[in-house]
Amino acid sequence: MTYTLNYDKRGFVALKYSGFISAPEAQESSVKAIEMAVKHDVKLYLADHAESVVVLPIEQVYNMMDKLADLTEVSRNAKLALVLPAAGGQARKDMESFGTIAANQGWMVATFNIRAEATKWLMGETD
Repeated sequence: MTYTLNYDKRGFVALKYSGFISAPEAQESSVKAIEMAVKHDVKLYLADHAESVVVLPIEQVYNMMDKLADLTEVSRNAKLALVLPAAGGQARKDMESFGTIAANQGWMVATFNIRAEATKWLMGETD
């Protein structure tokens, strides 16, 4: 797995993934993103999976956000925009499931096909 993590001056933390990502690796990088967000006092996150293949077993999908909340200072007031894998297939379905399950659990999560759409949603911009 390869990822980059940075603070965007517009006020959000951005993770960009490439290649194969396991659930433990996704969790590890997410913890680092949350730590960066706490440092910058922001609650907006963008996770760009357009160039990745994510393997999230369904049992891990159900508890990933709560597990992150236990490990870090992430708040249910945080917003997470997920850019779905462009390749499609099971990895895309898994990320869609993750977004739906997290939203159903009360987290502010939305999935997008295009990074620009995800950024607009995070920033509260509408067309």
